[in-house]
Amino acid sequence: IDIGAYEGGVCLGAASSRLYVDSSVSGGNGSGDSWQNAMAGLKLALNVAKSCSGINEIWVAKGTYKPTSTSDRNRYFAMVNGVSIYVGLQGNETALNQRNHRKHITTLSGNIDAAGTADSYNIIRNIDVNNTALLDGFTITGANNESATSGAGVYNSQSSPIIKNCVIKNNNAGNAAGGGMYNYNHSSPQELNCVFANNTATGGGGMFNASNSSPV
Repeated sequence: IDIGAYEGGVCLGAASSRLYVDSSVSGGNGSGDSWQNAMAGLKLALNVAKSCSGINEIWVAKGTYKPTSTSDRNRYFAMVNGVSIYVGLQGNETALNQRNHRKHITTLSGNIDAAGTADSYNIIRNIDVNNTALLDGFTITGANNESATSGAGVYNSQSSPIIKNCVIKNNNAGNAAGGGMYNYNHSSPQELNCVFANNTATGGGGMFNASNSSPV
């Protein structure tokens, strides 16, 4: 199985500190070293960034990205220490000041089953992630966690990432807590210029903080 820039424990073609992701990419070699060779999936890029030293940015073109192509509801995205993830890109930019996250919408979706019968329990699940991890500009939506596990949109445990310019909406944690975000075990993330909308849970529809967690 060819998984792009990371294969068999060896980082291939890591020519720069940046990876490119584009769900509509066609052609190229999938190494992620340019828009032409962009990876099609964000989860793969995150796995590569975690495994290959020296990568500190991921640029993601507009589109919808899901944590799995299967119906496995336990799959999720996990942020990576030292890595900034940027969106608002068409897929041809050369500088971050060219991006527009309001115009070029990029969605992390929990609606993993095209038939609409399965939704992710968590879209983002962070454990031991610090404030060198950045997520900037995403719409995070569609998690449905009726299994009574907290944190449908974003779950943080002992994690304090920076989340900027994001819209966290329409996530359901059911009888648990934190439909939009659940912060647990000394988690102090920073949410900057974000919107929490229409998230539901028995405890804390928008956000629930527990066990010495103090978000900003």
